[in-house]
Amino acid sequence: MSIKVVRGSVTTNSLNYSLGGGTAFATGDLIRITANGEIELADAAAAGAVHGIALKPSTDYADGEKGVPIALFDKDTVLAVPCEAGNAPDDYTVGIAYGIIVTTKAQTMDLSNTTNGIMLVVGKQGDDQAFNPDVDDAVTTGDGTYIYCSITQANLDGRIAASA
Repeated sequence: MSIKVVRGSVTTNSLNYSLGGGTAFATGDLIRITANGEIELADAAAAGAVHGIALKPSTDYADGEKGVPIALFDKDTVLAVPCEAGNAPDDYTVGIAYGIIVTTKAQTMDLSNTTNGIMLVVGKQGDDQAFNPDVDDAVTTGDGTYIYCSITQANLDGRIAASA
């Protein structure tokens, strides 16, 4: 299962950012905006590591080409994120921000990394107190379990600094 936006707002943008040189990402991959205004695959370690999601693959664009379509996350954006292999939703703690594991077409939260927290757990699969159960049905694809997360404010602030 890929990451999906399930609640809140996103801002689509394809005018201001160009493809970072040598970067590769697929549709639906987490992306970040560099200080140079370039789009790259999200970085598991850098400050301001996750800013949005790719709406088209990097292979559709030449290095440095502007017009790469992305959806930028906002403070109210909630994502359905696949659990790390071998883990279940109950292994994660609501209210804790975890680091991420990033590879093209395979992004999830790193249960062992709470030092570099990027994604804040706000709910779990089947948690109908916070989410409509119909949302669970809409994002379940039969290929794994997921948790609901938002991007930490520090990472969203990193996007603002990068695009200034």
